[in-house]
Amino acid sequence: MILAEPPSFYIRCNIAVTRAGVCSDISLWYALDAMGKDQAMFSADYPFEPLDAATRFIQPARGSEAERIPEASENAKRMMRIDRPIGRAVQS
Repeated sequence: MILAEPPSFYIRCNIAVTRAGVCSDISLWYALDAMGKDQAMFSADYPFEPLDAATRFIQPARGSEAERIPEASENAKRMMRIDRPIGRAVQS
């Protein structure tokens, strides 16, 4: 069987990655470079990694907010077909 696209195309289209438990700029950028920003999701390795530790990492991570938002929530909503806001409601 001859593939119409290289194997990396199918991997990028069908596999998503998370960095659960790895709060490292280098691992974040390697994952984004290897898989593309549309296939990476924010996660925490609860109960082994507190959610606040993972959140503290992603907020100041290198890159613009526009680069962080897809990984932080938009990709998960798209992949899991979630049509409502993720996370806690913001109180004014």
